[in-house]
Amino acid sequence: MSASELRLPACDRQEPRTARPTTTTAFTGFDSDIAVRLVERADQTRAAVAGEIDLGTAPLLGEILTGCLARSPGAMDIDLGDVTFFDCSGLNALLRVRQRAAEQGIALTVSQMSPPVTRILELTGTRDLFGHKRGPGPRPRIVRPARLPEPPQD
Repeated sequence: MSASELRLPACDRQEPRTARPTTTTAFTGFDSDIAVRLVERADQTRAAVAGEIDLGTAPLLGEILTGCLARSPGAMDIDLGDVTFFDCSGLNALLRVRQRAAEQGIALTVSQMSPPVTRILELTGTRDLFGHKRGPGPRPRIVRPARLPEPPQD
């Protein structure tokens, strides 16, 4: 199933604060567990992905995001916070989209990551490639050695 078969009618509306047109498009894989909601603004495109990204759905996700890059105004943000399963085929799709974005001069970031996405990106050392930097993390605990009892004095 291709992305063109999944395209639902876009709805154009005015943003209340910026008065710039915003286009919202939704893609749903009827034979798979994936949904992508695109919000295209004048300055950025945001793609919110939900569902399972695996060998069966990764090509569709890649096709949707690559098609979105062609219309992107210069920046693209991907929200993977609602992804329930993510494997290496999903990672490969993201890396291909990242490569295409770099070729077109489009800034690509991943703003949200679910635990399955975070796990794969951290295991492969690719998390920082998507503009999602790790915080400083917790402060290291200072562990002091236990005091040895002093020998009794006679």
